[in-house]
Amino acid sequence: AAPGSWLQYASKIVGPKAELVGVDLMPIKKLARNIVTLEADIFADDIIARTILLHPRKFNLILSDLAPKTSGIKTTDHARSIELNQRAAELSKDLLAPNGTLVLKIFQGGDFQYFLKKLKTTFESVKTFKPQASRGRSFEIYAICR
Repeated sequence: AAPGSWLQYASKIVGPKAELVGVDLMPIKKLARNIVTLEADIFADDIIARTILLHPRKFNLILSDLAPKTSGIKTTDHARSIELNQRAAELSKDLLAPNGTLVLKIFQGGDFQYFLKKLKTTFESVKTFKPQASRGRSFEIYAICR
């Protein structure tokens, strides 16, 4: 999917009054008035400061559609997915509002249950969800953390 496709979908769901901020390694074309984008690496030391400059208030929802460039090697792709999602969870500690929700797209694999257990040490509730629209053989699953 093109950079910003989830952001565009989210904008349609929440409407024009909600403020959305998208972060991607690739440039995201201008999507709507209520969407601000940041071309950045989530592992950059200044990512929190740069995000706060765009949106000084904490977020009620962080929707992470992070995915590694896939190699075709399931264990490698899973490990990279876990690394990206660990970073998203780490960033949420500074950017998520109290009682906010973090949604993570994760590639399932050997460390999946351990990662969920770690999330449960930070969030009161961690549930998993696999959309019906997701292909049967896809190993993507979402963790919804509150």
